Amino acid sequence: MLTDLKRSLQNVDPMPLSDQRFDESHEWFEGQSNQQAQILGWLRRFGKSQIERRADDLAANGETFRVLSVGCGSGILDLPLIKTLADQIESGRNQTDVKDPVIHYTGIDPNPVACGRFRDEFDNLGTESVELSVLEETVESYDHNQSMDLTHVVHSMYYFGDPAVSLRTLIQNVADDGELVIFQAPKGELNRLADCFWQGHVSDPIWFSADLEKHLQETGISFTRSCLEAEVDVTDCFDDSCPKGRLTFDFIVQSDCEQLSAPIRRSVLEHLRSISRIDGQKIYAPHPVDIFVIHQSDEAQIQSDARVACSP
Repeated sequence: MLTDLKRSLQNVDPMPLSDQRFDESHEWFEGQSNQQAQILGWLRRFGKSQIERRADDLAANGETFRVLSVGCGSGILDLPLIKTLADQIESGRNQTDVKDPVIHYTGIDPNPVACGRFRDEFDNLGTESVELSVLEETVESYDHNQSMDLTHVVHSMYYFGDPAVSLRTLIQNVADDGELVIFQAPKGELNRLADCFWQGHVSDPIWFSADLEKHLQETGISFTRSCLEAEVDVTDCFDDSCPKGRLTFDFIVQSDCEQLSAPIRRSVLEHLRSISRIDGQKIYAPHPVDIFVIHQSDEAQIQSDARVACSP
């Protein structure tokens, strides 16, 4: 089925999503999946465990806990994580403690629309313990001039120009006793569909989780890997009159679906239905993600911390 779709796309140049459309479709798509809540829960547990482990140093030495979010978008994952980390810090403070921020949180994303929303929403949090910088940068253009205690890359590595080079830079800028966490999807049925369209947007192969794992093994980089099983509700994609369905469709194919021919749209929907689970009136496509934790400290200790942090 995908072979026919690829053949149909050979002479077609799918229109990439605008910054505005990408931001809208991304937020809607993630909201239709139970993966986002699982990622957030994982990050909250992991982030809290790292703050707890560093609490004495943060309090005694006035140190700053530095977080880098690569591909932060509009902060739909970052804002709840920031709130969790801030609550963790502020719950351990005395009323007489100095209220200077002890977490510096940096988000980078090339989408100016999404970055603007992130800044605006952060202002509404009103937290005193977090200083935020949101920069309209790619991982390649960002000036990696500070070591990070926690760097997380959530579904962003697909867009790296040279994943191997950027990965090396990110690892080199993880502080001693710090972690780099990467959420990367396997090339499952849903992403094999997306990859048909990505080939028209990028010149180099997209890295999925198996590619990342292979690279880490070949370069001798220590890591742990786990998986979150999830599903995304694609029901509305099958309703031509539903604007929300078009948002989901757009994000799946990373292209403006209204610019695609009717036969191509039908091929996409046929494949989508063939890989999905039907539950009553709802249609759910598989949407798993793999988690890689790369440690910049004593391997055995941090692996133990990671396992504890990942446990519900």
